[in-house]
Amino acid sequence: MSTPPATESPSAKEKRRKNRRGIRPDSTLKRVDGMEADPYRCHRRKLTREYLTIDPIYYRAHCTRKFGHRSSDESPIAHGQLLRTRHRPPLAGIRRRSIGSRVIAPDCAGCSPRSGGLLMPDPTKYERDFSFKGFQTGSPTGMQPGVRIDDELDNIASAIAGLVDAVKNVRRSDGKLPNGIVGPDALSALSRFRLGMPPGDLRFQPDDIEGLDTLFAGVNSQFVDFGTQLAAKATAQQPAAGFSDAETLADFRKRVVAEHINVTDPKWAGGAKVDGVSDDSAAVNAISGYIRARTNKYFSSFNVYIPPGIMQLGASWDISGCHGLNVICAGRDATTIRAAGNFPVIKQTAATVPESIIGFNIGPCNIVGGGMSSTNAHGIVLQAAYEGSIDAKFYSCRDAVQIATSWQFVLKWLRVAGTGTLQNWNGLVQPDGIAGVQENCVIDLGSVYESCANVGIRATACTGSKYISTESTGAGGFAWYIGDSTVGKECKWFLMTACVCDTSPNLLVISRGAATTGVFGQFTIVGQWLGNAQGAGGVALLLQRINYPANVGIAISIDNDTTAIILQSKDLTVDWGSAEGYDRFQRGNVGVLVEDSTDNAFRFSRIKPTNAAVAGAAIIETGTSARNTFVGFNAEKAVTLIPGNGSGKMGRAGGQLFGLVNS
Repeated sequence: MSTPPATESPSAKEKRRKNRRGIRPDSTLKRVDGMEADPYRCHRRKLTREYLTIDPIYYRAHCTRKFGHRSSDESPIAHGQLLRTRHRPPLAGIRRRSIGSRVIAPDCAGCSPRSGGLLMPDPTKYERDFSFKGFQTGSPTGMQPGVRIDDELDNIASAIAGLVDAVKNVRRSDGKLPNGIVGPDALSALSRFRLGMPPGDLRFQPDDIEGLDTLFAGVNSQFVDFGTQLAAKATAQQPAAGFSDAETLADFRKRVVAEHINVTDPKWAGGAKVDGVSDDSAAVNAISGYIRARTNKYFSSFNVYIPPGIMQLGASWDISGCHGLNVICAGRDATTIRAAGNFPVIKQTAATVPESIIGFNIGPCNIVGGGMSSTNAHGIVLQAAYEGSIDAKFYSCRDAVQIATSWQFVLKWLRVAGTGTLQNWNGLVQPDGIAGVQENCVIDLGSVYESCANVGIRATACTGSKYISTESTGAGGFAWYIGDSTVGKECKWFLMTACVCDTSPNLLVISRGAATTGVFGQFTIVGQWLGNAQGAGGVALLLQRINYPANVGIAISIDNDTTAIILQSKDLTVDWGSAEGYDRFQRGNVGVLVEDSTDNAFRFSRIKPTNAAVAGAAIIETGTSARNTFVGFNAEKAVTLIPGNGSGKMGRAGGQLFGLVNS
């Protein structure tokens, strides 16, 4: 492109600008429809996609015949022509985009729109650069629409300017939306729930599945036509044995999408007052009844919100049959659910597996029972619960959490604590549960069971459970007691990782009850801390009647009267990092006692008594024990094995080194 001269006449400048835009003069064009044609027309070599045309009043853009269609507005002017105007083409109102060397007009019907990207375009105010008054003056014999058109264009310019200013308020310089322009009030109830905010008055509570289509139309893409889809599925599905088509259809029609319920809503038996005085049990049990009538095990979600305050109950909140119940609270020490008598705060009953509930979640909140001396004043009782969670602090409960016949139920950082009137009798209790079902899979993540009057964790049946960084300390009897089922339940496949048993008369007891004839073993303990067994004769670890292989890894034990007692067990692998300070009360207690146990492997690193001057032994093997190995030990006192029983030792004891010595 040539550089324009320093001085240039208006006509030469206009001609140069038109040539640059790919338009060349054509003196053969004549007047069209009473108006003089422009001696310039589109340069077909450059403008290969579209041609621009106008009629006496409006400008129109037409796609080339190459695509087989044109704009719906027809012009009396042939393709490829432009009417002469007093200002430059392209005419105002036609926004043109360039792709490569081609210039294209706006998309018309049939043309695919082309996106400029995900970011908002840089806005530009509308500026009118053509005067119809001027056209009217130059063509006095033509139509005279100038004044009205100018008024309309002024209105358009004013409106577009306002829109541009508004867009700039919600657009950053980089094209993205600025932070902070959407507040909590602008969020849907569902979004506020997910962010842990109070839902306000907005609730979705359809009485039947057909109402979902109308209620949720256009609200959120998550709300779909379940009524039509599920009814079709129910009709097409072959019913299971013992169920009719009608029952199958009714089961499908119970599917409910995320209802949001506030316990203070008067529709629930007058609504809960959450004032610490009124009895709110009628309100919450009315909610349970509503959910129970509409719920389904696999497709339900009912979000029940409890605001800050104390919700006092004159009777248990019965959640039996309430699948998908999510009790959402304002936070620990903000929302408290308290029982005013000798009954569980929250309970779920189930005599058979089909009566179990799925997807019950609660928290974060405080649970306060009716006092640990009341035999039924438990915190939360779940007799069969699958795939749910509890996030709470517990006070004044007989059993803080009692859960049986569960599967993948998560306890999240529970805090079971309190002294005086707030003390709990037991922390976590896992009873035998439904007969014939071995599993009771609880996943405990970092919970603390502190100062329980009896037992921190009592697991009669815990097959499949996982305890990760769980702590039980300050119990009055046992920090952790597993097994001894009176109905013969097996106990296997459980895992303990980086857990703590501390400051209790006895720390960790794992014992197969006399009634159990099946598998008791196949568990793994890794990185356990055992410290301060405070009772006279208290034991850090007792393994009794284990009849299947198991791995026990103790990271450290300190200040215990007896480090370990292994009774009537076989096929154990016990790996002990350090056992220091045994014989806490200096009465000559043994460090490790192995009695009537066979085919076990023990590795101890350091075995050190509280006072080496007191008589006693580091390790003693007694009874019918045989074929046990003790290796890697460094003991202050003697290691005594039964002669001729096939056991062996290797290490240092009482200042003497042993290779692999067969007793």
